[in-house]
Amino acid sequence: MRKRQKIVRLIFDLYLQKKYGVVNIARYLNAEGVKSKTGKKWKFTVVHHILTNPTYTGIIARGGERVTGAHKPIIKEEAFEQVKEALPLRKLKPRRVCEPNLFTGFIFCGCGAPMHMSYPGSESKAKYKYYACSRRLDYKDCALRYIRADILEISVINELKKLSEDKPRIQAIVNDLKEENRKPSLLSNRSAEVYP
Repeated sequence: MRKRQKIVRLIFDLYLQKKYGVVNIARYLNAEGVKSKTGKKWKFTVVHHILTNPTYTGIIARGGERVTGAHKPIIKEEAFEQVKEALPLRKLKPRRVCEPNLFTGFIFCGCGAPMHMSYPGSESKAKYKYYACSRRLDYKDCALRYIRADILEISVINELKKLSEDKPRIQAIVNDLKEENRKPSLLSNRSAEVYP
């Protein structure tokens, strides 16, 4: 239990004092060999949950009400409020983008993780940019090499051009979609369900 408390305090300290974001906190914990509650690698979503969980201040939230719990607080209320105020601000900071990253959100690594834009090495960002596996960036456990964005984007665009000229294939795709659309929805066949 004490070990868990130390980890929670460390996460708040990294966020407030070191100014680490949730992704960098997860990276740091994984690099330091800190075990999560489940024993798996840390994910930024777990870090975010800890930073936004009032339970660590000795408070229990029930039905929209906050009541003092029987457990001792691990984090001071002031620290929790500081994080609460800082999280939305850091999220909303605009990113400067000189040109669009055409396929971010559409390209996935062979390991299943999405590919993100990266600027590795010391070369000018204006000269080269690369797509990199998000697992390689976040957890260092994917060996896929960086792929130059200009080369990848031209290759994909060329393949899309070829596809656009293949009329029978496009018609087959449209027909499949129409057929799929005619199938009754699983949700329409269910009675109303209550989800937690």
